[in-house]
Amino acid sequence: MKGEDGNIIGYRPMIQQGRGVNRKNYYEVFRITPEVDAAMALAMAQRWRDNMEAELGIDIGQISSKSASRFVPGISLIVFSKPPYRACWKWSSPGNTPVTKYMGKRLGFQASYRELVQRICEALSLEMPDELIAPTPNPSQYASLCAMGIEELPDRRSVQLSWAARQLQ
Repeated sequence: MKGEDGNIIGYRPMIQQGRGVNRKNYYEVFRITPEVDAAMALAMAQRWRDNMEAELGIDIGQISSKSASRFVPGISLIVFSKPPYRACWKWSSPGNTPVTKYMGKRLGFQASYRELVQRICEALSLEMPDELIAPTPNPSQYASLCAMGIEELPDRRSVQLSWAARQLQ
């Protein structure tokens, strides 16, 4: 949590379970005070999170199915459903400049993903993976991408769904 001046004033870990009306949010606030410094507040917040995950039966390090389908954390497929109709891949990571790669007539679905990953690898000083397959868009994104005339879309019927995250090597 940050104060009006932009300085950290505390930590608020949150765990979300479920979606929609069935979603449950668990959180606690750990403020920095004269008695509790920033390191202590952070440690308390982490301990609360770990204890709450254990209480809820969540395995340590378990990630959501949505983030597990991404090549690396932080990559998102964004499809605008209102004018101007555009689509892009976007990556953001703390300490790095956000990277956006738009797709269109010149750059299709797979090619734009490949260029995004190439720029991510350059930013992180990593080797480009030999095999690279873009995640399959959800049905509404897929329909919008088709309507925009985006090329190189994966065939949704032949794609085997896998929730395992692809790791940079």
